[in-house]
Amino acid sequence: MCNSIFSFSNSCHRDGLIITPIFLETMAGKIHNWEVRNWDNSQSELDRKPQMKTIATMILASLVCMLFVSTSFAVADDAPPSQSFSAKPAPTSLALNAPRADSIGDEQTATDNHAEKESETTVTEGVARGDRRMAPTALSPVYRKKWALIVGIDYADREDERASSAKNAAALPTLSNAVKDAQGISATLKQYYAYDQENVIELIEADASKAAIDTALGSLCDVGKVSPDDCVFVFFSGHGVRSSRGTSFLAHDVHLAGGAPVSGHLRLQEDLVRRLEDCPAKHKLVVLDHCYSGDVFNNNFQPPSHQDRSDKGLQRVPAFQAMASCRATQVALDAGRLNQGHSPFTAAFIDGLTRLPANGRRSDAIGTTKLASYVSTTFDVATQKPECRNLIATDGEFSFWPADVSFDQFRVKTGDRNLLNAMTSRHGDWWFNERPWFIPAVRTLILQQIAESNTARGTVNDQHIDELALRLAAEKAFDVKDSYRESTKRYYKLLLTTQGTNKFRDSLQTICDELEAQMLGESQDAFTPSNAEPMLPEDLHLLAIVQHALKRSDDAHDNYRKAETAYNKLRKSGNTRFRISSALCCADHGELLLGGMGKAHEAADKFREAESGIRTLTEERDAGAVFRMSIMCREASAYLRINRWKGANQLLDDALDLTQPFASDSYFAAQVHRNRAWAQIIQWKMLEAKQSFERSNEILANLFRSEREDDEDDATDTSLVDKPTLGNNQHPAAQKAFRSLKTFTAFHHSDDFASKLAYLHNLHGIAMAQRFRGDTYNASQNYRSLARHVEATFSDLMQGIATDTLTRMYVVRSINTQERLGDCNLFGDPEYIDLKEAIDDYRRSRSLVYQIAGVERRQLEAVLLYKTALALALPSEVQDTEMAVEMCKRADTLFEVDDQARIATGLYWALGKLATPMVAVLNQKACFNDETVACDQPAIDLRTAILDSRDVLGQHPHRDQLEILLFASKILLEHSPNSNRFTIAEDSDLLLSFCRLALASYRFDDVLAQSESKAYLRPYYDSVMRAKLGIPGRKHVLDLLEIQAEATTGARYMKPDDSQPILATYVLDGECYLLLDLPRGTSKAFPLEGIYDFASIQAACYGTDQLTLPGEILGQLNRWLVDNRERVRNGNGTEHLEIDLRWKDPVRNLSSGIFLADTVSDSVTVAKPVAIQGQCPFMLPRGFTAAADSKADGTE
Repeated sequence: MCNSIFSFSNSCHRDGLIITPIFLETMAGKIHNWEVRNWDNSQSELDRKPQMKTIATMILASLVCMLFVSTSFAVADDAPPSQSFSAKPAPTSLALNAPRADSIGDEQTATDNHAEKESETTVTEGVARGDRRMAPTALSPVYRKKWALIVGIDYADREDERASSAKNAAALPTLSNAVKDAQGISATLKQYYAYDQENVIELIEADASKAAIDTALGSLCDVGKVSPDDCVFVFFSGHGVRSSRGTSFLAHDVHLAGGAPVSGHLRLQEDLVRRLEDCPAKHKLVVLDHCYSGDVFNNNFQPPSHQDRSDKGLQRVPAFQAMASCRATQVALDAGRLNQGHSPFTAAFIDGLTRLPANGRRSDAIGTTKLASYVSTTFDVATQKPECRNLIATDGEFSFWPADVSFDQFRVKTGDRNLLNAMTSRHGDWWFNERPWFIPAVRTLILQQIAESNTARGTVNDQHIDELALRLAAEKAFDVKDSYRESTKRYYKLLLTTQGTNKFRDSLQTICDELEAQMLGESQDAFTPSNAEPMLPEDLHLLAIVQHALKRSDDAHDNYRKAETAYNKLRKSGNTRFRISSALCCADHGELLLGGMGKAHEAADKFREAESGIRTLTEERDAGAVFRMSIMCREASAYLRINRWKGANQLLDDALDLTQPFASDSYFAAQVHRNRAWAQIIQWKMLEAKQSFERSNEILANLFRSEREDDEDDATDTSLVDKPTLGNNQHPAAQKAFRSLKTFTAFHHSDDFASKLAYLHNLHGIAMAQRFRGDTYNASQNYRSLARHVEATFSDLMQGIATDTLTRMYVVRSINTQERLGDCNLFGDPEYIDLKEAIDDYRRSRSLVYQIAGVERRQLEAVLLYKTALALALPSEVQDTEMAVEMCKRADTLFEVDDQARIATGLYWALGKLATPMVAVLNQKACFNDETVACDQPAIDLRTAILDSRDVLGQHPHRDQLEILLFASKILLEHSPNSNRFTIAEDSDLLLSFCRLALASYRFDDVLAQSESKAYLRPYYDSVMRAKLGIPGRKHVLDLLEIQAEATTGARYMKPDDSQPILATYVLDGECYLLLDLPRGTSKAFPLEGIYDFASIQAACYGTDQLTLPGEILGQLNRWLVDNRERVRNGNGTEHLEIDLRWKDPVRNLSSGIFLADTVSDSVTVAKPVAIQGQCPFMLPRGFTAAADSKADGTE
């Protein structure tokens, strides 16, 4: 202990610390704390006395030693008078108002009850346990005095200036909240941060003249009044204007000419920043809430402050910082959307000052950068971006030190935490589909019961919520008088008892009718009975919810907005619960906009508003993290609907980060992984999607096992989530996860049908990823297996108690599985597709649609009709274009309803625009014969529809949309009656443009970025190659080389740096073509039919003997070689001739080697050694060498 104190004394000297009696007293308290913590509690009082005497001696000796060292060094270093030792005690006010010298610590392990009790500890109790104040020193960031200048001007009585000209009126409108902002800041500093009244200068409205502000600034620069141990805080709220000389803040007595100030204004640089540079205070902070306030940084080239500035050493360094409510080119809002009685910036600023000390892991002080980070996180105004920087070249940090007052009203309570976590849907959609009884008015009652049962903080297993609800109903929890309103009890029981029955919709209608009548009575100021209940925000919220559930979207939209307004009025009280209720209402509104109204843009805004309302309630990641995670996933879904992939990916990454500290192995983490996987599939990242699906299922499988952890069969279940290998002799590795589900005991015995549905949906996603990687066969086999598992699990569900929601979701899963099986036979590899199977799969899927209601039924019906029509219209043994046309007419009738309502999106929209024109082209071709004249109109209509759709969807159509565009363009190219060479070339390039949207982005380096879907895309590239090879009179093959490169590598093609001979192979329809391009020479395609068959070429690739090039190609190469020698003699050629050989085609099994099966470990694929080495199948003539192979061959 003594060694530690002497070590500390030396560090004190190095840091310039001067010891005062109050500091010694504080150190004594700290040593007392150390003694109490390290005492052997087993000792008796008598045994402790010798130790007490020894420790007392140690304390005295150590403190005397420190005092001597400190005073000696102070004299030796010729310290200035302001820093020399003085025995005079600090003023009593400082001792009482200064913040604590010790910190609570980085890890908060106490419960909410303990934390709340701690916040109420009195000053006397704090001193008793050594929690003393330190006098201001160079080490301690506690200030001797805290000064503040606070200015707020609304300009309400400056009509004279506004009346002088229109420009002046536009430059000086009356504000609503600037005065309130100043008063709110002043009250917060005095009440919660111990700013003394006599040290706070408030200049409000007419008192804030230019002269008064100048005088106040001058007083803050008075060295006889303000010392280097002080801090100075300056806050301006009012109008700011820009001019050629910079930005100015307008005092109350400003005079304008043509909208520009001529007097009564303060230039930010000259009159504020440079003035305060003379202020002697160690720490200075200027906060500006006015238009163009970011201009305060323009002459100070300090970078933005970093968020992580928690090092307490920064508090010892001088600081001159500024925080601006907007950038130099932005205007600042006077009132935000929530109308909180403050500007959005000041509301967030005050919110940070009150909530940061109240919640989570508290530090000793609130640093400026930490507060700025909070403001930035809370701030949700798109046109305004707050900034925080240092104004001088030092790295200090102005700090706000909380006073010894209770922040309890700003703390997130246990019930509120549970409320947030309970609002997460197990299915990833709207909570009401699972817990309709969990209405706004009843939530508080239920959550109070949870708090009383001491539920662990941060729990993410929401099963206890359902159990508690049933217990509340059974035990008549509503019997407690005055704890609820009669209507709350009635609505709760009505929804609870009818959930999952045919009477549920009637219950919703009853509640809706009653609430609408109640609202109508209030709006008409009609006579109501004395026992009538007033319309509360919870009632408006509930009315919107039931209208939402009843598909009355417009009415629900209206009442959600009314409920949000009502909640936001209550938010001004500072009660956390109203803030949470407002966020939950926004989330419900977002669900309506996304699902019921198809307005993805507006839905994303609502979800973001809901999440931002919660994210800063506490620094503890468990409070509301599950709710936030869910809302982030829903916002990402909205972004994916409008093809904003980057934003969706960031949200999903952030949601996954939220699960790491406490829920990485929970159902909710599995849900995030599943959401990420579907987003990756939409973006053609198939391997990443497969890994995300597998990770989600690993988590779910462990949850199934945890239900039966004592079952001996669990030991055999581990094979389910092992990465697939070729070790299974019965089925290929690609089918193992599907086939082995039959023997997964824990899955079949689980009663968690929501998790089982999620597990099956993940398998569905894995099969889809296989199809989009070109593995049609395994994908179709897996969908067949999955369809049986879905049906079996659904049958198990129906033998127990099944909710309407879960039943509907299993029906949708059955429909979708059959539909995607049909897709394998319609859109898959031509070698494996079977159109009659596709027709039958779609028929089976349609037979289940009647079990779905509303808009979803109409959309599913239309999609399946369109796909069936396409399968019927394509040439095959079961072609029936007449039936296909009739189906399209029926589907078009359904689609027009949703298209006019603008709720047709994704695959549905693409089919609605393109399916009927495709069928028309196929029908025209089927009906064409030698006696009829071909009609170009169907092809023209289809081409127009494709181009229009491309214009709407842009460069980022999602997976299903792009597939329909590819399919439509392929039909146009292959089945329209075109003999015009230009039209064929244009239609070929149209299809090629869609192929490229699925390719990986080009990278300007040596790494060739390859698409995972090149096998899937190959039939479309083949169609383009086939059409272009068929164009008569072809003069070159440069466009064919581009097609060959992209089809075989899966990467965008860019011409090489140097022009050199190119010889490429392309396998099409079982035959091989050689494409030869010689610079300034021959450029021609050579079919090898009749010369070499594909089997011979493949044998040469993997054998020892290469094939001789056809005679015509050898002749062209030899003639070019002779011409090149002549160019060398003339100084225009090169003697070293390389030819770029492009023979690798992994999709058609021509590659640099045949590999054994890959192994997969921890989501990392490790390739096995090459079993058979490959080579170019053709022998080059003498005089040529193969160019260095700098391209990857795309082998998978």
